[in-house]
Amino acid sequence: MAKKLSKLQMAQQKAEAAAKKTNQRINELGGHTSALYTSLTTIQSLFDRIRNVPEENMLKYEKLKAIRVNWKQQAEKIELEYQKAEVKAAGQGAAGVGAGVTVVALGPTAAMGIATTFGVASTGTAIS
Repeated sequence: MAKKLSKLQMAQQKAEAAAKKTNQRINELGGHTSALYTSLTTIQSLFDRIRNVPEENMLKYEKLKAIRVNWKQQAEKIELEYQKAEVKAAGQGAAGVGAGVTVVALGPTAAMGIATTFGVASTGTAIS
């Protein structure tokens, strides 16, 4: 005989389902950001090889490269924190809700990493 779920239990199930879906999207985004980082690095390297970069511009490019590396480190930190929260929440029986809280907490950091990526691409070596 199936027990009827309370409103709280139904709301909790909906929240867990939404958090699980959000976590799947975060994993997809992580794959895309990794591919984007690799592509941007390859493009930058090719542009540097195609033309002789004057010494004064090389310093500017190195600064942009440092920004790109910093962005990658931030993305890796977000992924690590997400994995820690997911494992912790799974141990407590609320994986979806715990990971959802992580998404909310790390959202601004992820947005800044993405904005930095596109900022570097648009302000770095001219792509024409």
